[in-house]
Amino acid sequence: MNRKPSLDDIRALTLIAGYGSFRRAADELGLSPSTLSHQMRTLEQELGVRLLHRTTRSVSPTQAGERLIARMQPVLHDFNTALEAIDDERGRPSGELRINASEIAARVLLESVVPSFLARYPEVSLDLVTEGRLIDIVEAGFDAGVRLAESVP
Repeated sequence: MNRKPSLDDIRALTLIAGYGSFRRAADELGLSPSTLSHQMRTLEQELGVRLLHRTTRSVSPTQAGERLIARMQPVLHDFNTALEAIDDERGRPSGELRINASEIAARVLLESVVPSFLARYPEVSLDLVTEGRLIDIVEAGFDAGVRLAESVP
């Protein structure tokens, strides 16, 4: 075997077997049926085993194809679930936000900005640290630094 199958190869195989059709699987994948057929022939050659029975009227998995699909379906399900979880995070801030601020700037933030920010983004936790001196916020691991204009050189 020259290369290991990709998740795209396995997903295509699973769709073909599920639909019993190259055309329907190709439509779902946004490919032509001939491209998908070539992809499956290449996969079978690389694995050294026939995965699909093909006739002019139907397509079905071989025993080897059925075994591979059965073993890979949980992997595909977990993969899709992981991607959906990431997709849920898109555009929605979460995690820890570390801000370094002067004492006066921190008071202003706590009075006016922080309550509405945390209400709007409840999945964010805020770590607000006050310092009486300027520090390198990147080196210290902060996401932002807030100072009043007169205290910044």
